[in-house]
Amino acid sequence: MAPFIRVISFISEGQNYDTGYDLTTSARILQEQARNVGADFKIYSPSVLRGLGVSELIREYPDALSLPNNPFLHKVGFAAWKPFIILHELASMKEGDILIYVDGNVHKYHGLVNYVRDYKNLVDVCLNDRDFYIGREQPGHNLRSRDYTKANQIHDIALDAKLADVYPLLIVNNIMARVTKTTQQFFLNWLALCMQERYILPPRDDEFHHSYRWFCPEQSNLNMLVIRYILERRLAPQFPGISCERDGIPRIADNGYVHDAGELIQPDLPFEQQFASEIEEAQNLLQRVTSRAPLAEDWSILPCTFDDWTSHEDDASTSREQNGDLVFCDGTDHRYHLMRYRHHSLDHAVVMLEMDVRFLKDETRFLVNQWGGHDICAVSANMDIVKSINCIDVRVGPRDENGFHHIKVIFLNYHESVSIGSIKTYGIEPGEGTPSLVFRNMRLGYRRFSKL
Repeated sequence: MAPFIRVISFISEGQNYDTGYDLTTSARILQEQARNVGADFKIYSPSVLRGLGVSELIREYPDALSLPNNPFLHKVGFAAWKPFIILHELASMKEGDILIYVDGNVHKYHGLVNYVRDYKNLVDVCLNDRDFYIGREQPGHNLRSRDYTKANQIHDIALDAKLADVYPLLIVNNIMARVTKTTQQFFLNWLALCMQERYILPPRDDEFHHSYRWFCPEQSNLNMLVIRYILERRLAPQFPGISCERDGIPRIADNGYVHDAGELIQPDLPFEQQFASEIEEAQNLLQRVTSRAPLAEDWSILPCTFDDWTSHEDDASTSREQNGDLVFCDGTDHRYHLMRYRHHSLDHAVVMLEMDVRFLKDETRFLVNQWGGHDICAVSANMDIVKSINCIDVRVGPRDENGFHHIKVIFLNYHESVSIGSIKTYGIEPGEGTPSLVFRNMRLGYRRFSKL
């Protein structure tokens, strides 16, 4: 049986949401590419991380620390969040499942879409039977990892090994990981390094070295960690042996640097012992996220009923059955068909919507939407789920004896209203003006977060 594969990415949203670039259109491109090839896909953003309670990973640093070749990276924590979002997803997946991370700026690097378009083949070729894969920047070894790294990282993590002088640069725009204990430990170790300002901030005057070119914060930590793993005989010296460059096309890499590295001297102290306190700090952060009180207990529940929702504005209609169920009918216009609820507390809030839903048409998707035509998520009659940029979580229960599925959606909302309704599985189409969904047991809650 083929493993389950999920693709994730991260984007900043720009003005009104964060101070990074507005990459929301890039997110839409990746989302549609994923939908086109049937990939399970999820987007992270600073707003999502704030909702998860890990704002320290997206801390905004002063402009004096701006990196010339990554001018907005200091606005989003120098990408210290990257190992976290990988670990966060791995924790929700089963052993043997596969996760693919892809950078979100497809406007700058068009080839990133290939990691989504061709994700199954890339898993077969690049990940193969490994626990994880991080690709080479180039098939040759002219680009060296140390040239984009601070002196203290080379000393503390790679132990000034000869291998660190010649090891080729690994790029973190695409990462593949199989859910195993080995994988989780590696990315926990990476997170532990990225959470330390001495390793994630740009170099001080005493941290430059003779071959330094420029600094790649989270990438340099990963490169030095891979070198350490090779020294400890936990990875082969030829790792990874493949480069997809920036276009997502696998190439066999030149491993001549292995000879140049000479004898690999194994460290006296394993990484986990040397960095025990840093790893504990990273574990505590993950534990803080995963062990939070059950979501339902955190919410302020709004006293709304189905009678408080309106449908006339969005080409839909509703009727009530004797048992209180709400029957939702689509309209006949070429558009979404929605019903809307308004409350001032929903504006700039983390929102939880849960209800039981019965699908009356196989081609119907249950849609959660917010003002301005921004989809939150869609769930099809066969339980395929598509999440968009502001969706934190979607949980769908099994079908009960009455044909209902319990659906719970948690999302970031930036308007005083939320909408639910239906679209066709193949996109926006005219409805038939007939019942398409039945709702019961609806509950709506919110948690506050600060406006930016």
